[in-house]
Amino acid sequence: AFSADGQQLVTASDDKTVKIFSIPSQRFKHSLNGHSNWVRDAKFSPDGRLLLSCGDDKTVRLWDSRTNGCIHTFYDHTALVASC
Repeated sequence: AFSADGQQLVTASDDKTVKIFSIPSQRFKHSLNGHSNWVRDAKFSPDGRLLLSCGDDKTVRLWDSRTNGCIHTFYDHTALVASC
């Protein structure tokens, strides 16, 4: 998914990571690590400051796009989370 300003791309992967790419430079920027299984979806917030990711580990994770840190993990699902 693209950031609202079109400057970044976020991807979800079966390697348990969320990856962020720079569109202007067409280069990989960094990985967000924390999921323990396949990441199914990832999206930027409308202002680009936060990201959500979800996956087969039954969690939804909230990330700070400035620090690349996980702010909170939601554990309330009882099955994989396919979309966030």
